[in-house]
Amino acid sequence: MLNAKKGLSAKQLQRDLGIGGYKTAWYLNHRIREAMGSGEIPKLGGIVEIDETYIGGKIRGKGVKFAKKQKQIVMGAIERGGELRLEHVTGTTIGDFREFIDKHVSEDCDRVMTDQHGAYPTALGTRVDRHETVDHIKGEYVRGDVTTNTIESVFSLFKRGLIGQYHKLSAKHLQRYLTEFEYRYNRRNEADVFIETVRRLCGFKPLRFADLTSDPEAVPF
Repeated sequence: MLNAKKGLSAKQLQRDLGIGGYKTAWYLNHRIREAMGSGEIPKLGGIVEIDETYIGGKIRGKGVKFAKKQKQIVMGAIERGGELRLEHVTGTTIGDFREFIDKHVSEDCDRVMTDQHGAYPTALGTRVDRHETVDHIKGEYVRGDVTTNTIESVFSLFKRGLIGQYHKLSAKHLQRYLTEFEYRYNRRNEADVFIETVRRLCGFKPLRFADLTSDPEAVPF
């Protein structure tokens, strides 16, 4: 899981380890993801890029209107030369944006860069005096060093993993996949990441199988 840039499906893990049942491999994958998200996560500082994207929605046999309703919203923030934060959010209101930003972006950051979405100026709070935007609607993607290209590249890589590895998943479990990707991205240059992950698995309360399967109606996308 740590070496696979686009992630590792439970089916592939089942083949690699020679596990008899798919559910066992699926459960093991999610337990590892849960451990990856445990512990204290510091806020981002310096120059921070923030953006939002939509995941999924297309289900065979369903129309465009159904797809729009099923799309899941993911917000991301990345510190230039630093770490990444990804979170599955419920909407794109000012309140949704503010909650994500307050959780992950320091009040003392140097600058914040976003697209033209109207919720950002209010959601940024006191950070708004350091806010700079690029207007994608007008075809603007870079203006000097003002850009959201880094976080957009992260979204692109994550979506390729969804398409190429997992194929479909439910909204209920999306945050764990985001956590795995974030964890791997932030430690891509660390040599002891395997040992750190094993320590996390040993040191945090394990995820129960019953908690994973408690919502059988979760809609895959």
